[in-house]
Amino acid sequence: MANNGKAYEKLVQDIYQAILNEETDNIEVKHDITIEVAEGLTHQVDVYWRFLHAGIEILTVVECKDWKNRIPRKEVDAFIKKVSDLNANIGIFVSTTGFQSGAIKQAERSGIQLIEVREPWEEDWEGRIQTIVFQMTVTHPLVENLHVIVDESMVNQSPSYFHKDGKKSLNEQLCFYDVTLDKTLDLQGIAKETKGGKIPLDEQFHVKRAFESGSYMITSHGNTYIVGVTFDYSESEQQMPDIVLDGKKTARAIIKDVKTGKIRFFNKNNTLGG
Repeated sequence: MANNGKAYEKLVQDIYQAILNEETDNIEVKHDITIEVAEGLTHQVDVYWRFLHAGIEILTVVECKDWKNRIPRKEVDAFIKKVSDLNANIGIFVSTTGFQSGAIKQAERSGIQLIEVREPWEEDWEGRIQTIVFQMTVTHPLVENLHVIVDESMVNQSPSYFHKDGKKSLNEQLCFYDVTLDKTLDLQGIAKETKGGKIPLDEQFHVKRAFESGSYMITSHGNTYIVGVTFDYSESEQQMPDIVLDGKKTARAIIKDVKTGKIRFFNKNNTLGG
């Protein structure tokens, strides 16, 4: 994380905006605000937000230090005074490198929250899933020599969809309603029926399926009454390239509560993780 004070403050602003967005959409977190507390007395606040709760205004101010060394007590003392001058309800001190022991004790006595926001370390991943690998296999069905047999006794009630021999090159998903089973099947489902539920890979087989009168094929043109369908069917599998989600590449920063040691991850898409 570059030692750039304003960039660090903006990061902290994004983090607290994401935290508040988990609870409400009505609070705006602001950055680099100057507040006048008395005539001739102003305070610059790195990050702040205010909202009403039960008719009472709640003000939170955040101090950000992107330093190479731990924050000493004198910096916490100065922040405590700022919180008091602003009459803020909540004070949060955020640091890249943590706090000296005297600063931690003084913050605890004064009710100041101490937070580390920094790049994740290797130890931060302990007990967490760092890498997720998705492996996916795609099944490719192949239908050849499809022949749908139209119910000639009801041909006048069906839309003009097939050639006289009941064959057509089809570019849409076909579904067949079996009036006896009161069930809709697709070509794969009919093929599974033929093989008792399990289709062997890379093996073509012939399928012949009869339908009782009143069954029909469902198409975008309407329902076409049929008495049977035949086709050659096979399936093949293709192993797709692995999809790897690397937490190190997606994590933008970690948020560590100095008092409790609890850690949350802040991702590059401005979402929070556990």
